[in-house]
Amino acid sequence: FGTMAWSPRPLGAGALLMNRYIYYRVPLQHTAALQRCVQALQGQLARETGVCGELLRRGAAEGDVLTWMEVYRDIPAGFDAALQLAEHQHELVALIVGKRYVDDFDPVPPPSC
Repeated sequence: FGTMAWSPRPLGAGALLMNRYIYYRVPLQHTAALQRCVQALQGQLARETGVCGELLRRGAAEGDVLTWMEVYRDIPAGFDAALQLAEHQHELVALIVGKRYVDDFDPVPPPSC
């Protein structure tokens, strides 16, 4: 394991900003369209909220479907509204098969060694 300095951005009164993970499945034939869509969506979010997202994909497909994940770290207040608007404007849902999962995680500082 590498060592990284613990440095989350605080959100007043000791609260820390959370991280958002969004994952879903997309048919292989929509791979290029999904990448263009998410790149445009994440560019819009970066301009509007200052949050730069990541796009990840599972290494192997399950049949003709691939699992993708968007990651947004240290999301600020107002991010949800900006994300919903961007998803609607870029028609992301049209490329997804099945349910879209959204999970938020709070950072936990590592123990002191």
